[in-house]
Amino acid sequence: MKISALKKAIIEKLERLNEAQLLQVQELLEHLHQQKNIEEPQTDYQLEEWDLMPGWQKKRIEDAEESLDRVAGVPHKEVARKLKDKYGF
Repeated sequence: MKISALKKAIIEKLERLNEAQLLQVQELLEHLHQQKNIEEPQTDYQLEEWDLMPGWQKKRIEDAEESLDRVAGVPHKEVARKLKDKYGF
């Protein structure tokens, strides 16, 4: 979401608040503004898709890579020929 759209959404929500709620928001904003050391998200690492995969999926990928290393895979030309013969394209 763009910053301008985010600000607009916040303003729209603020306009619907009652006086007591606005005072609470003001206190919250003042508290956030006064904080000197706001924690920054960690950026010394990156979470990659591999880290999000379940173990069984990682195992299947590793097994496939091993079979390719053993030249146990099917050549592309053969796969393309079978598809062409079967589906006619």
